[in-house]
Amino acid sequence: MNGYKSKVLAILGAAWLLAGAVVMAAEPAPAASANAVDKTVDKTVDKESAQARAAFYLQDPVPAWITPANVATHKADAKATDPKVYILADTQMQAGAAPAYYVHRAEQINSTTELENAGRLEIEFIPDYQQLHLHGLRIWREGKLLDRTQSAHIRFLQREDGLEQSQMYSGAVTVSILINDLRVGDTLEYEYTVTGQNPVFGGQFVENSGWGDSAPVQWRRVILRSPVATPIYWRYLSDNSIAAPKPTETVAGGWRTQIFQARNLPAIRSEGDLPPDYIVAGWLQFSAFADWNGVAKWAEGLFTVKEPLGPELQAVVARLKTLPTQEQQVVAALEIAQTDIRYFSVALGESSHRPAPPNVVYQRRYGDCKDKALFLHTLLAQLGIASRPVLLDASSQTLPQRMQPSPLAFNHAILQVTLDGKIWYLDPTRQGQHGALANMGQTYGDARVLVVDPASTELARIAPDTTQRIDMARDEVFTLPQWDGVAQLTVTETWRGENAENMRMSVGSASASDLARFVTDPITLRYPKATLVGAPTSQDDIASNSYTLVSHFSVPELAHEEAGSWQVAFDASNFRHTFTRLATAVRTMPFVVGGNAPEHLHYSVQVTLPSEVAGQVDPVVTSLHRKLFNYDATYSMRGNVARQVEDLVLTSANGEAADASAFVSDLRALSQQSSDTFIIAKTDLAGSSATAKGDPIQQQIATRSQRLVDNISKAIAGGKLGSDDLAAAYCFRAAAYRDLGQGKAADSDMALAQKLGASAPVALRCRTEYDFNGGRFQQAIESSSREISLGGTAPRLYYSRAVAQYFNGNATAALADVNRGLQQADGITDPYDQIWAAWLLKRQHLPLPNALAAKADVNQDWPAPVLALFAGKATPEQVLNAAQSKAGLEGRMASTEASFYVGEFYLAQGDTDRARTLFEQSRQQGVTNFYEYAMSGFELKQLQR
Repeated sequence: MNGYKSKVLAILGAAWLLAGAVVMAAEPAPAASANAVDKTVDKTVDKESAQARAAFYLQDPVPAWITPANVATHKADAKATDPKVYILADTQMQAGAAPAYYVHRAEQINSTTELENAGRLEIEFIPDYQQLHLHGLRIWREGKLLDRTQSAHIRFLQREDGLEQSQMYSGAVTVSILINDLRVGDTLEYEYTVTGQNPVFGGQFVENSGWGDSAPVQWRRVILRSPVATPIYWRYLSDNSIAAPKPTETVAGGWRTQIFQARNLPAIRSEGDLPPDYIVAGWLQFSAFADWNGVAKWAEGLFTVKEPLGPELQAVVARLKTLPTQEQQVVAALEIAQTDIRYFSVALGESSHRPAPPNVVYQRRYGDCKDKALFLHTLLAQLGIASRPVLLDASSQTLPQRMQPSPLAFNHAILQVTLDGKIWYLDPTRQGQHGALANMGQTYGDARVLVVDPASTELARIAPDTTQRIDMARDEVFTLPQWDGVAQLTVTETWRGENAENMRMSVGSASASDLARFVTDPITLRYPKATLVGAPTSQDDIASNSYTLVSHFSVPELAHEEAGSWQVAFDASNFRHTFTRLATAVRTMPFVVGGNAPEHLHYSVQVTLPSEVAGQVDPVVTSLHRKLFNYDATYSMRGNVARQVEDLVLTSANGEAADASAFVSDLRALSQQSSDTFIIAKTDLAGSSATAKGDPIQQQIATRSQRLVDNISKAIAGGKLGSDDLAAAYCFRAAAYRDLGQGKAADSDMALAQKLGASAPVALRCRTEYDFNGGRFQQAIESSSREISLGGTAPRLYYSRAVAQYFNGNATAALADVNRGLQQADGITDPYDQIWAAWLLKRQHLPLPNALAAKADVNQDWPAPVLALFAGKATPEQVLNAAQSKAGLEGRMASTEASFYVGEFYLAQGDTDRARTLFEQSRQQGVTNFYEYAMSGFELKQLQR
């Protein structure tokens, strides 16, 4: 997740099954309610503390059913260099009427660091339904046995970390055992048994046991003892290379004993940054459930309401029924479950799994995920809307598909709702969700879940959210009247989908000073003297589920003079911290790519420079399309306005181990290719020596093109460019030669570019522009199509191909690409993308989408009046006057554009005479490297036919 998201306060989740699981609070409790709950918990803690002491037994005999292991016969490894070595790791379990879990460990301590860890043994149990028997605590030192069972200092800790971190009270007690006189070189041996199992499982045995460890294990053994009449199914889960254990089985006296064991297991060390579903060390799973249908039927018994709704909830249902549509009723009921019922869990005994009755939940106004799911399910049932509770693993969402069916496969509960034949998955523990169901954030895409229904026989899959949208956009607009003056900056940040919901809650709970710091920190890192002007303002569009923050800054010393040019630095700060920074490129395990992949981040920066600047740079594209991400940047300059647009798309959440080396190299290439500075050469200043003679525009084009030829030629001659970069270099030099009127040199370079980089995105983009400006529309279409097929995602790709399709006479294909571009962009702020989409729609006599038309404002700076023209908010005269109001070279460039687009406006109306005149006026400006100059020529040729 990127740096912004790390600041988001609402990181929601729930723990449904496992006591002690971490859950973030959905919202802080009101003071009165919190005090009431705290008093209840305090009384419960006192009771549980006394109960824990009563449920603890010291130095009682090992149960008779245990298969003993004699540590004395296994000598410590004197040559061991690991901080710790397990001489014995023995785990034994008994199913049946008296379930129990026995642990026998012998740890050789080889370092001072490990001595600190081993010197305090901690065992957790839940005295509400379990007993803890500590059989022995011994130290082996130089062949001698030292019994520490009675001398160890034992404390009972009511830690309840979940109470502080996640508003969850489980009733778990930690027995902390401080061991006296433990030394480096000692072997610590201990044995204990935990008896009892949560009664909510109804006597069905479910248990897990780890297999490997981060320390070497000389002898690993797991034994399951179960009644012959009660089948217990097992499964080994692991992603490491250690061979799976195979049990030996014996049957005697009505009991089946299965023994899994291995010798000399190596240490399994995590390489870090692992996908949540990756199993490093391996573990054995045991379950009395043969299939998922059995688990579903078990859970069905928990999510059953046996009492009628009380008066309060009946009134709630009556209010919900007044809403006109079922979707509105669902959304309103969800809002009640999310907002009115705060998250808090008292998971004692069966309540760790069995939901509280809806009447109780509404009365006390708190509950955990299962409580909220049943509460919402009950409300919807009263409304006649079909829904079912759903179980899932919130952290390792696809892991259940690998597991033996078991309730322990899940730690969260949500709700499946069926409405008008469509299935929705709603999480009552989230907050900030309003509006249409289709626009709500989907947290659990691709998760494997169990629908709590007696008819469920297999896991269901939550379909991933495939909506093409920009998940987070950051747009910065600077105005710098004088080089040594103070710039004004407006920053617009927009979050969509799940990100919008998180921000909605975060901003709502943040203080004014916290919010000011949130928006200011990224700016002052770049510009230390920048100050926030006024308070940030928010725009919450619930209908589209987007959330926007707008901030204004005063920025002294924005521009710096260096090496004969003015430089303005910028930074796509919302891209920062997006990627996982791997410690090494050599891995044997997969890794998390970073962010919240798949994810689309957008950044744009526009700087209006002093009026003396008269630059002209048609869009220059930088692309880096790799296996795990795509990056596209477009730089352009019109008059005194410099602009860069960047899009970063994380295409995959995880990378394979074999991808690590390329991923590290790709991130290095991304750092090298992404620009963070506008450089304004003195030749771009009006009145400079380069523009003093002849036609200023033509002289400027020639100067810039020659400089480009010289620089690229040096880079090519250096011999250090890879094939893709070399292909792009030849293509850009070809375009520069073309602008210099050196056609043969241009064609020669383009042939080399095509030969070297048939699949290089930058070269393909350059080739598209080159062929388009030359009137070779079919070739331009083919190059664009090739880049799109290779994973290109920038909206300009679709718009460029649409324009080529238009001039190639294929209006249907042009319209299809416009629609693809609009879907891909989804609120993108690039004004020329908007104009091209609007122009091509108008040429087809089609209305602009509401989202596009809403951006049109004739009073904004150029080129905004052009979009207003196509949106019906400006007249042709207003557009032409807006362009002519620009001074000097900027006025000529704006007039080149204005004349073309107004000509297209008249052409759509069938007024070919006015259109022809305007196209001719566009050409007369002499801005030969503008698209509009070339396109005016294409239209004039068409009108001559």
